[in-house]
Parts: sequence; C-alpha cells; structure tokens
Amino acid sequence: MACERLSILYAQQFDVAFPALNYPPLMLQYIQRLALPLDIHTVVNRISNLLSCTFTFPKPGSRQRLSSLPEIQLICMLVVAVKLYHPFDNLQRALNSSTEMGLLTIDWDTWNGARKVYDADANPDGRLTRDKDITMTERDVFNMSALQMDDYLDWYEKTWIDDEDKDHHARALPDQLLNMFPTGRLDGSTATTIDEDEETRKDQGKVLDKLEVTQKNLMVRDVILEATERKQAEPVRRIGSSYKQYRGIEDLTAQAKAFYEATASIVGVSLPTLVKAVYRMETALRRWRDEQEKKQRRERGNLYALDTAHHDDDQPDPVSDSLYSDNDNI
Repeated sequence: MACERLSILYAQQFDVAFPALNYPPLMLQYIQRLALPLDIHTVVNRISNLLSCTFTFPKPGSRQRLSSLPEIQLICMLVVAVKLYHPFDNLQRALNSSTEMGLLTIDWDTWNGARKVYDADANPDGRLTRDKDITMTERDVFNMSALQMDDYLDWYEKTWIDDEDKDHHARALPDQLLNMFPTGRLDGSTATTIDEDEETRKDQGKVLDKLEVTQKNLMVRDVILEATERKQAEPVRRIGSSYKQYRGIEDLTAQAKAFYEATASIVGVSLPTLVKAVYRMETALRRWRDEQEKKQRRERGNLYALDTAHHDDDQPDPVSDSLYSDNDNI
C-alpha cells in the first residue's frame, strides 16, 4: 500500500513511473517459504501470460484496488496455480504421461504439520518477530503480552526516534516537559540486541528444513493413458478438474484455510482480503475462458462436436482447458 502511494506521488509530482515488479526472484522466495514444488513457477508464468499481466503499479486516476497491486496479483496467481495442481480436496487425479507436469503432488497433512513446527520453532518464547513489528495495528496492541509490548516499544524507539546529541539541536519543547515522557525502559534494563544476520541465517535454515520435510513426502500420481481410460466405465479425473472457488473465509476447508493463512502472512494482508483477491483473479480467468469459447464458436461453428473431438484426440491443458469445465464445483 505504501509503495503504491509512493508510485502515484512520483507519477503525479515528477512524471516518473515506477518500473514493473521484478517478480521471478520474488516468486521463488514465496515458493521457498511456502515449501511448494518448484514447477509452480512455470504455472504462474502461464497464468500471467493468459491474463497479459505486466505487474506494473496502477496509474494515477485509475480505480485503486488492493488486487491491482503487482504483489497481490502475483500471490493470487500462486494460489490459483497451487489449487490447480495441488488441490485441497484429497481427490485422486491421474496423468496421461509420466512426463507431464504435476506427477508429484503435495501431502497437505504433512505440509500443515511442517508449517506448525516451523511456526513454533521460529518464535518459541512468544516474542514479536521482525516481520510483525511494522505490521502492528491498534487492535493488535490489546492482545500483546508484556514481553511483546517491550519488544514493540524497543523497535519503535530504535527505528523512529532520533537519538542524536540533543545539545547541538534547537529544542522545541522544554526539558521539564520532555522528561515526563522518557523513551527508555523505566526499570533501567536495556533492550535485547538482535544479530540481524544471525536471525536471518536461522530463519533460512528453518525454512529449508520445512521445505525438505514437505518435498520428501510428495505423493506420486497414477498415470492412466487415454486409451486405457476409454475402456473404463467411469471417466478419469485429471489435473485441473473439480476446481473450487471460495467466495469467503467461511467456504474454506481446513487445509485450504491453513494454506491461505500462511500465504496471507507472507504478503502482509488479512485472510478475507486474500480470499477476495484470489476470487477476483479466478473470475478474470473464467472471463478469459468464456471469451475463448465464444471465439471458438464463431470460428469453428458447432462447439459440442468440436469439444468431443478435442477430448478424444488432445491432452487437456489444466490451466486453459480444465480450470472451469462444466463439471467444476464453483
């Protein structure tokens, strides 16, 4: 949000446009922190191409929405990609070839267990973490412990209060008044110093541990050829089928909610905000799908006959073909 306002200020006052978001390294960081398979990056690229997304900041005068921010667009595409290739419904899906993307899928019970262990290890004594200080709100203060309050005030004093030699500066307020509001700890104790580099190394190690646990427990999908599928009475469920949308947090399943919460915490938005932004992204994809179907009708005529031939002869594309099929639960 602050970066968006800054980009608008520069555009209005100085006619300077912020460059587009350099999203590949940021996406890799999201994938690593969420302990996801690396091929999710490829799916996100395909979705961004379908929507012609440039990851640029909104221009002044345009309608300002949180979902128009490039970081939010990127994280929404990541959620959609995960729901396509690693859905939360525990339904069995098969591939047509062992070389297809999505041969390995996430065991969400293992993933959620590793996440809980990581969260507990990352903050064993309940103190405020570095990424929580800047995102604190007035409402959060009422839920702080005494230790967390000390951490927050120490961070605020270190970050925002000028501790230069005051004797060399003009004082706008008298010493008697300033002394009524001391900035240090009243008990005389000193703030706990944190080695930022050491904390970063520890956090990175815990992230890699979580990633290792999740990757070791990836499940292998079955491979069922289309020729074999034709001989079966029931159709084979493929990747991208039975795609589910969630309009609100009350629609989330337990596994979906755990993933949405972890994702929302990474980008610093609330859970309801992320759910709405992802739903808006999915609506845009469905609109793209409808436009493609209309285009096919105009160019090829009989849509139903061509759909039958398409499913008989071609391999479906989970991103463009199976995201919103007639049998999807929306």
